[in-house]
Amino acid sequence: MPWRLISRGLALAAATILFAACQTAGPEEMPVSGDLPVIEAPAEYPEGTVIHAIVDGERSTQELIAKEGTRETWRRDDGCTFTRDSRYDRVFSPAVSWQDCNSTGTIRIREKEGGLWPMQVGVTVSYDAVGNTQGGGSNWSADYDCEVTGTARIEVAAGTLDTYKVECRTPWRRMTSYVAPGLRQTVYFRQAPTRANSNSPNMTWQFVRVETPPSS
Repeated sequence: MPWRLISRGLALAAATILFAACQTAGPEEMPVSGDLPVIEAPAEYPEGTVIHAIVDGERSTQELIAKEGTRETWRRDDGCTFTRDSRYDRVFSPAVSWQDCNSTGTIRIREKEGGLWPMQVGVTVSYDAVGNTQGGGSNWSADYDCEVTGTARIEVAAGTLDTYKVECRTPWRRMTSYVAPGLRQTVYFRQAPTRANSNSPNMTWQFVRVETPPSS
């Protein structure tokens, strides 16, 4: 089950060249110049927002196609559709449902402990959750743990940025996100499966830009 995050960026052609060179190993981490400011949770996007990114070296978009109560549904340009519930976290919580994302299924979050916002080094969040994949039979553990483990200066599509490093793990995959305080967004994300039967592929993601619909 893919996971995508967001930020603001530069020219897509230049970003593609940069990304192709480092997509396997991830960005080179350098020390930050000083203490990073604490980050509040990012603002809510309006329905119709389109995120432009680079996924595994290729241009990609995802659109916020529906907002129903606390649930937000995004659709990627490859047909994958997934929904998160902002009661648990708009960015780092497990998707509560997904369709045509290497698989189709749901996750029921039973309990949340902690939280990553306001973001600073050392904060953690854990989810007790159970998942079910369509056609997969019995339920499976969807427990999900994240920690802000440190800071790093990285060079990515959005520029050279000081970021918080967030590491997450489930029984099926491990994920690393780099969140830039100046943008209040994730600027780089990578994922790797931890089991042979995981539906979560190796992938990398970088933000390029965001389009919001005109105000009505």
